[in-house]
Amino acid sequence: MANAKVFFVTRSLRFNTKASEKFGTATFLMEDDSISPFQTDRVMHTIDERLTHEGFDAERDFVALTGSHVLVAMFLASAISRQSSVRALLFDARSSRYQERIISIARDTAKPAV
Repeated sequence: MANAKVFFVTRSLRFNTKASEKFGTATFLMEDDSISPFQTDRVMHTIDERLTHEGFDAERDFVALTGSHVLVAMFLASAISRQSSVRALLFDARSSRYQERIISIARDTAKPAV
């Protein structure tokens, strides 16, 4: 897809970013993969700021589900707060390929009964 980006929460040599190239350009939100997930406010602020700066588009771009589970959860929370669904990539180690997934949250727009 033209101009699509694949967002990774951190840069790490452990990640197979080459396999993500068919989906878009690898884009890293944080350079340091040793950032503490216990610094929740700092991490969420950095993720939100970088997604905005990089022009994240939930309909065009992908979220790579790789790295620290806690950081990826914060990353997903930020991404999905912008739209009701995101396009995610899950790495399949057996085939050395990323598999595309859609993660969506049903937003209840009905008014509660009074």
